[in-house]
Amino acid sequence: MPEAAEAYLGTYNKFINYQNRIEEAWSSIDVALKPRFNLIPNLVSAIKGYSEHESEIFENKTNQMKPANSMDGRIESESQVTHSLSSLLTVAEAYPDLKARVNFLEQQKSLAEIETELFFPRSGHPAGASRGGIQR
Repeated sequence: MPEAAEAYLGTYNKFINYQNRIEEAWSSIDVALKPRFNLIPNLVSAIKGYSEHESEIFENKTNQMKPANSMDGRIESESQVTHSLSSLLTVAEAYPDLKARVNFLEQQKSLAEIETELFFPRSGHPAGASRGGIQR
């Protein structure tokens, strides 16, 4: 019986350790995503004068996004942000004057820098945080 208890406790401790590492990985991803999420209102403001209809849509989408507590909610929220940014930049392509504005160019450069920084936490995400696949 003592061996069974030891095996149970050892397995339980491993699962707790995996859970803690998964939460740590998600926290790192959340920290990396925050500047990107905060940049969206600035991009919307830069586009506002050029395409009122699209900027209203993006503004409404941004306001509807709420922080999610579950893993699925976080993934869905990130997917919405990615889709919105893609749509926003597509709209910007239609306005050559907008692409030439210093404010918009600075925002676009900031977004590119953030995306580069996000690559590293994301590259560890699938194995590290998606399905508990951390194994050391």
